[in-house]
Amino acid sequence: IIYLRLIREKYRIERVLIEDTMDDITRKRFMQFESKMIHNLLDKFYIKGFTFGRASEDGKLSKFGSKRGLFRQNLLGKRVDFSGRSVITAGPFLRPDEVGIPMAMLHELFKPILIRELAKRLRIEDKRFNQYKALKLARKEHEEFTERIKKLIEEVCPKYDVFMNRAPSLHRYSVMGHRIRVTYGKCIYFPLMTVGPYNADNDGDTLSVHLPITFEAMKECRDLFHIRKHIMFSHENTPNIGYSNEMSVGSYLLTRYWEKPSDKFELVLNSRKEAEKLYNQGSVTPDTVVKFYNKDEEFGPVESYVTNIGSLIVEEIAKVRVNYVLGKKGCSKLISEINWKNGNGKQDLTLNQLSKLQTLFLEVATKSGISIKYDDTLKSPETTERLEKSVSESMQYEGFERTKFWDKIMNEESDKWFKEVPHEHPLYIMGQSGARVQEPQVKTMIVGKSLL
Repeated sequence: IIYLRLIREKYRIERVLIEDTMDDITRKRFMQFESKMIHNLLDKFYIKGFTFGRASEDGKLSKFGSKRGLFRQNLLGKRVDFSGRSVITAGPFLRPDEVGIPMAMLHELFKPILIRELAKRLRIEDKRFNQYKALKLARKEHEEFTERIKKLIEEVCPKYDVFMNRAPSLHRYSVMGHRIRVTYGKCIYFPLMTVGPYNADNDGDTLSVHLPITFEAMKECRDLFHIRKHIMFSHENTPNIGYSNEMSVGSYLLTRYWEKPSDKFELVLNSRKEAEKLYNQGSVTPDTVVKFYNKDEEFGPVESYVTNIGSLIVEEIAKVRVNYVLGKKGCSKLISEINWKNGNGKQDLTLNQLSKLQTLFLEVATKSGISIKYDDTLKSPETTERLEKSVSESMQYEGFERTKFWDKIMNEESDKWFKEVPHEHPLYIMGQSGARVQEPQVKTMIVGKSLL
């Protein structure tokens, strides 16, 4: 329709110019009108779009511009075979190098591999099957999602590694290789220790799964991209994976003795396994102080020293000496020491130890039953009194000076809160372990409450 109108206007202009029957003023006005008409038509054709009766069409340029346009959707972006995407959720039962992929996703992702493997087995079971019949029956079984296919998924898929990717891919650790563990449901179960490099969390983030097909791609995934090759950052000697949240709390509860070490001990031990046994029986707590005779040179010189049960349990798994508070920062140091001791050739051993520590930390945090209530955020009467006094003092300042005054008061009160609060206080434990409750939150939730 637009084309027809443009052609008609063109012929009108040509006829006027050829016949030359108009005077100069009329011709000038006519040309101005026609130019405006053609401009509007082109504007509708390329940019605004147009409606004619019931028919309507967008401007031609809109097909190029948007995310669904010609360039971004068709030329720059491609559909990828052998890939899937789903929401991630916490997988505390996973090793750091594993990922729990739903069976329904693996059923589609491994379709050609499963059909080929089943056809091969059918031909071995019954020699009368030719290749065509075997493939036909295998494809039918795959579509019906039979028990045999489910067993095949559980047998075949864990032998493969997959690429995991979280958009936006800002650095090299946004794409890494993981071992498959078959799970059920629709979510991808993701190891707690590995969310850091992907900058992911469990509030609805989605991750993509890509299955390498060629031998070269599989080798690259296993030797270059795999998470076990990236336990430490390549540019600095710090861990790429780590413990956080509940795991930080558990690690802190096991080693908080080292905040204020004491020489008074209750037991004498000479075996870390014995300490672990006593803890599992419920005879001792992680805070129980013991005198320990170290006979194993793997942990340092043969000597006796005072430590606590929690540290000995961690040492039994980590195979390194622990004489400092863990928590988020301490765990980073522990991972570095384990990796350094095992060396680059024993990443599987390192991941095994880290996985056992993860289970231990989560178990301790769960048993502690740590939780918070409203009363945990109440101020002490002394704090309230000091703040009321500060309110009257602040009136002598104006503008920026008053802001500086309150900054100083809030910092002082926050420091005092951490010193005065009982060490069994849940918010104190969360803060000291590095899991939650930092200084700004104490200022806002506790010290600053009711001041505004």
